[in-house]
Amino acid sequence: MKNPLILIMLAAILIFAGCEINKDDEPIELSGDLYILCEGNFGSENASLWSADLDNEETEINPNIYEALTGNNLGDVANAMYINNDQLYIINNNSHTIEILKLGEDDGFTLEASVDIAYSSPRFMAFKNNKGFITTWYNGILVLDLNSNSITDTISISGMPEDILINGNDAYVSVSMNSDWTANNEVLRIDITDLNSVSIDTYYGIPGPGKMELIDGNLYVACTYYDIYWSANYGLNKIELSTGNMSTYDHGSSFSFGSDIVSINDQLYRSTSNGLMAINADLTVDEQNIINGFSGVYAVAVNGENIFFGTTDYIAPDTVYVTDLTGNIEHIFEIGALPTDFSVFSD
Repeated sequence: MKNPLILIMLAAILIFAGCEINKDDEPIELSGDLYILCEGNFGSENASLWSADLDNEETEINPNIYEALTGNNLGDVANAMYINNDQLYIINNNSHTIEILKLGEDDGFTLEASVDIAYSSPRFMAFKNNKGFITTWYNGILVLDLNSNSITDTISISGMPEDILINGNDAYVSVSMNSDWTANNEVLRIDITDLNSVSIDTYYGIPGPGKMELIDGNLYVACTYYDIYWSANYGLNKIELSTGNMSTYDHGSSFSFGSDIVSINDQLYRSTSNGLMAINADLTVDEQNIINGFSGVYAVAVNGENIFFGTTDYIAPDTVYVTDLTGNIEHIFEIGALPTDFSVFSD
């Protein structure tokens, strides 16, 4: 969910539906190492999971593979996806579940577990010492035991945590909104060495901190906040982890930025409505270093030698472009509504 406040304003006109997911012990056979997660439309339970083979020039997309495995819908607003070892974790924000798929040999996978964390609105996840740390809008940070697939701890947060990134024994968490849905401007450093005695340091920057990226000991935080007319404004925070020093730059409404920031050869880029724009060391925009040519960019990710651009008009089918690191198109896939995340599995 890239623009939660706008989508929440539309929620009143949508009808909610529910489903139970049943585990099927039979593995699904498929080809491909690329997984594409489609968020789907809020309240419609049309989130979907797709796969393709990056190494095959003639690869075709495998559609709705979660439905093929379980016979049920994936969920309502699939917000993020992660691969940890041989497990694929899908976070459903509005269905309040974590779907866990076991990726096996010979391109097969099975449903390992469906973890119900009712009414918590999970957002993002990070991994450390057989634990998964899940940010949620209503419970702070939930701790998932990766062996039992059960919630074992909660780290209380004042506000609504968004992205999470772990560096050593520290978890960095962006808190984009307060509990009353007003803008927050905090980035937290949480010592997760001992969950019985958690210490938290707070950095104050530009309002609306969201996605984060770590490059050369610097933590970059993409920020989006809204004025009284609901016009979007953008900025960046930069935290030097060795010293704790923070610098900020407020771009205002000068550029049409997205929510994603990525690293390409240690160069920071921020997504735009039609691609990526490089960011200078002082957090200003390098307008001479742009990768673009796409329309309606909703999500961007980088993995290995590829950039993934998810584009949308908010109605399925939408389109994913897979390019090399300079933006040359290698694959085009027609997929479900609102492609939001991408993962590559190598066994």
